[in-house]
Amino acid sequence: MHYLLLIDLDEDRLAADDRKPQMIEWTRRLRAEKRLVNADRLRPPATARTVRKTGGQALITDGPFVETKEHLGGYYLVDVPDAADANSLAAEMPVGAIATVLVRPVTSAHLIPRDGERPAAQTMLMCYGTPPKIAPTHSNLRIWARLDPDAPGPIYRDRARTDDTARLPHAVALLDGDLDETLALAEIITPEGGATELRPVILY
Repeated sequence: MHYLLLIDLDEDRLAADDRKPQMIEWTRRLRAEKRLVNADRLRPPATARTVRKTGGQALITDGPFVETKEHLGGYYLVDVPDAADANSLAAEMPVGAIATVLVRPVTSAHLIPRDGERPAAQTMLMCYGTPPKIAPTHSNLRIWARLDPDAPGPIYRDRARTDDTARLPHAVALLDGDLDETLALAEIITPEGGATELRPVILY
């Protein structure tokens, strides 16, 4: 079963307490155990664009979908036997000591294995509102994961939050290409009255 582990964090706090070495080692272990499908760190929210659709018209604005101090800083898509395994991974994630990790079951996943070199740029799309029931068709699409809106899953955090479930996307997509190259798909899949946030991926 696929689960998405969403990492909500404060960039200032992350910079003051760098967990990168521990996260690299943890990621290598998951990959060696064949439990990791994909993982990416996202660029800061100032780099984001948001597509909103009203009356059939798409409006594109700079910035994230939700303006908060904490934001989605990265994710892990894992393939594990059950929710207990996903919860265990979230609880042991090294960056969890300074971030909020949210566990979401994936109701359907569209995964395309990569052939050849990693692209020059990738963008993650986070869809808010009711997502399409099927994976969108796009030549650059690498991952499409539709989440269960009725099963938000456990929340692992270091302090109380009141807006966790209200800000969660209902689907995510990973595409090859930069913001401009992926805007066309974002406009297509954004539901009426919904929104899609686009965030560049940090490629190492």
